[in-house]
Amino acid sequence: MTPFVTLRIARAPLAAFAVMGLLWGTFAAVLPDLKAMLGVDEARLGLLIFATPVAAVAAMLLAPAIGAALGRVALPVSTILMALAFALPGQAAAVWLFPLAMMACGAATGLTDVLMNARVAALETARGLHLMNLTHAAYSFGYAGGAVLTGWMRAEGWGPGAVMGAMAAVGLLMTLGTVERDGAIQGLRRPPDAESARLGWCR
Repeated sequence: MTPFVTLRIARAPLAAFAVMGLLWGTFAAVLPDLKAMLGVDEARLGLLIFATPVAAVAAMLLAPAIGAALGRVALPVSTILMALAFALPGQAAAVWLFPLAMMACGAATGLTDVLMNARVAALETARGLHLMNLTHAAYSFGYAGGAVLTGWMRAEGWGPGAVMGAMAAVGLLMTLGTVERDGAIQGLRRPPDAESARLGWCR
């Protein structure tokens, strides 16, 4: 199988991984400006971000049920929500709004993380391919791209709100790549056999 065929098969999760990398690369690069915008020290900034992984874990537990309910649009919807969420931290007009914005980022990331990995696993099983390394490489390239573009925008004098808003818009455009004619993620629902393993809180 040629590399182009492999890329075509893995297109949807590849796009999702790339979007996630882009957004988190942007966040990491713009974090000093967010800190200055909020007027907090590093210790307080850490506290403001603390709820992000908690929201991510909660979303991961719910992801199988959400993914099964959304069917073939599960990955596009979760990726769109993630892109929209990352526009929020730069718009936090008050310090108390920032952790809420980061919780939205964490929840959307956790949801997308489970669904895109599950989609890769489903494609690997159905096609007999090894796609995990390829898709995770897309995350790394997306992260690097997000960091580089953010560095350029910061050098041009863009504020954190404009930077994160612009990169969220780029992420939204990239989510078009996650749309599939038959993108339903198999294996999210618990099999009829009660002894079988299950993901998260999905029955």
